[in-house]
Amino acid sequence: MRLLDRNKQTIYYALYNGRGMLTDSEGNYTGEVGITYSEPVKVRAYVRATQGSWTIASDSTMNQFGLDIDYDRTIQLEGTDWDIREDTVLWIDDLDTSHPYDYIVKRIGTYFDHTTLAVKKVR
Repeated sequence: MRLLDRNKQTIYYALYNGRGMLTDSEGNYTGEVGITYSEPVKVRAYVRATQGSWTIASDSTMNQFGLDIDYDRTIQLEGTDWDIREDTVLWIDDLDTSHPYDYIVKRIGTYFDHTTLAVKKVR
């Protein structure tokens, strides 16, 4: 499946690096330990406003992530060689990466020529 460029929008994602020492705006360590992420990466993707809360069992054949996953949107990316994991955070609605992220990846589906992400809004 080829994704048309006119249907794509710009989003950012950052990978989970683990827990580490936090720094202030000047780069000095604050003495606090917290979750750290990589620098945000800009990507163009097809974002759909689908939801994953299905109530009828017969609809599970149409839901690619199953019945037990709750998500707000799906994102399709070209290719299958993405380093995105289920703890990756995204900026979709608010592209200002100086603000906190607004989505987190809940599930990943890889197909022949594209990757689909189920994402959940966090704020």
